[in-house]
Amino acid sequence: MRIETDSDYYYAVLNILERLRDEVRLKYGSLAKGSKKLGKSCEYLNKIDIIGSVRNLDEICRILDIDFDYLIERKENLGHYRNKELSFKKLISIYKKNAYAFRKSNSMKAIASGIYKGKQNIKIATLLQWADLFRLSPTELIFE
Repeated sequence: MRIETDSDYYYAVLNILERLRDEVRLKYGSLAKGSKKLGKSCEYLNKIDIIGSVRNLDEICRILDIDFDYLIERKENLGHYRNKELSFKKLISIYKKNAYAFRKSNSMKAIASGIYKGKQNIKIATLLQWADLFRLSPTELIFE
């Protein structure tokens, strides 16, 4: 089974999506107005798969000035986007340090290999699983 379809993290991603929608409603009054601010159609923020990847969620948060940390970890809401550079270098270094501490699935190896070779995106469900596995917060894995 692929990490992205793991049911444990499916509901966590849905919770993140719901927090995003709540924040958009608070800031812009409606999802349609938030979608227009993103330069998308009125229905964009109603789609269930809009935030599948970390980079996509980060981009939405940056444009709409929404706190990424709050959405991912439910930390205190700063009310604005924390301007930090998204990077997967730290994630890969933590993965390499813990290479023998846990049993890696083939999908984990493939994802790590893709990041190591330059892929600059992963699914949110993958980030959440790796955060649980490494016992770190998701933002600690992707922000330096």
